[in-house]
Parts: sequence; C-alpha cells; structure tokens
Amino acid sequence: MYKFPKLTDEELSAFLKKKREFFDFYNLNKTPLYSKIASGLIDLSINKLLGLNGLRKDKISALNHYLKACMFDPKFIFSSHSLRKELGLLVYNKG
Repeated sequence: MYKFPKLTDEELSAFLKKKREFFDFYNLNKTPLYSKIASGLIDLSINKLLGLNGLRKDKISALNHYLKACMFDPKFIFSSHSLRKELGLLVYNKG
C-alpha cells in the first residue's frame, strides 16, 4: 500500500485555505482528497516561487512543495509546464 508523505503545518494550512476558498466555495465535492491536497501544494509552490501572500521567495522550498504535490497527484507532472520551467525542471508532453 502506498503511503502519502506527511504534510508540514505550512502545507496543511495551504491545503485548507485552497479547500475553503476554492473547492468548498464552488461546491466541488467529487474531487478526490489527494487532488485537493496537490492543488494546495501547487498554490504554495507558486506563492513561494514568486514571493506572494507574505511568503519569502524561496526556489528550493517551492521545488520541494511542487515535487510533493506530484507525489500526491502525478497529473501535475504534465499539466504545470510554466511552473516546471520556472523551477528548472524538464517539461514533459503527454503522448
């Protein structure tokens, strides 16, 4: 059985914020929990990469959050081309 990585307090906070402000607001109840968590981690990664929402710019931390998001939901490997490029990762295309 696959075990998901443990979330830090900062990551849990980002997930809960994304859940409250997006998934609950638009009543998206059929979205799986792992995808909701990954989406929150992607938002945290972008905020850290750009230094938004009072967070300090930190490319390494942004990369770590992005990679953890990909562990929760691998679809982000193929769907976040500009973020991958900014983080210095290879960009993959499906097919």
